[in-house]
Amino acid sequence: MTPILLEPWPNWNQRYDWSPDPIRLPDTNRLNNCGPEVVAETVKYLTGVELPAVYIKDVMYSQDFQGYTDFSHLARFFASADMPAALTMTPDPWLALRIIKAAAAHGHPTISLFYETTNYGGAVEGEGGHFCATVGASDWSVTRSNPWIGRQEVMSHAQWWHWYNRRFGGVLEIKRRRFVGQ
Repeated sequence: MTPILLEPWPNWNQRYDWSPDPIRLPDTNRLNNCGPEVVAETVKYLTGVELPAVYIKDVMYSQDFQGYTDFSHLARFFASADMPAALTMTPDPWLALRIIKAAAAHGHPTISLFYETTNYGGAVEGEGGHFCATVGASDWSVTRSNPWIGRQEVMSHAQWWHWYNRRFGGVLEIKRRRFVGQ
C-alpha cells in the first residue's frame, strides 16, 4: 500500500480549546473532550468549518454535561451534520487496522479509541480510553492525531496493536472525502 496521509489535518489540543462565547467560562470538560476535539478536527478537515469542541460536546450532550464521550454520540453528531459514518465495534486491532487502511485509501478519516495515554508511563490494559483521529496509514505504520498533545504521532503496527483499546475499541469511519481546496 502506498503511504496515505490526510492533509492538511488540523492538530488541536483539547486542553486549550477556544470557546465561541467570550462570556462563557473555559470548558470545564476539556480534559474529557478528546471525542469532541477529534470530531472538530474532522469537520474542519472535511469542510473547512471550524467548530470548538465545547460546542460539539454541548450539541451531543448538553452545556452542563461533565464526563466521558462515546462512539454512539460521535456517530450521531456526524449523521446530524449530513456526514454518514459507519461504526465497527471490534476487540480485534488487526480488523480495525484493515478498516482504517481501506478508509484512508478512499480518503475517509477515521476515529479510534485507544487506551489512556495521557501519563505516557504505559497504559494499564482495560483502563481508560482516548479518542484519536487516524489520519494516515501504510503497510508499516499508522498516523494518529492525538488531541491530548495537539500533534500527530506515527505508530508502527506493533505499537498500534499495543495501544488500541481492545475492551471498548472500534473504528468510526466518516464516509466523506475532503472537498475544501480541491
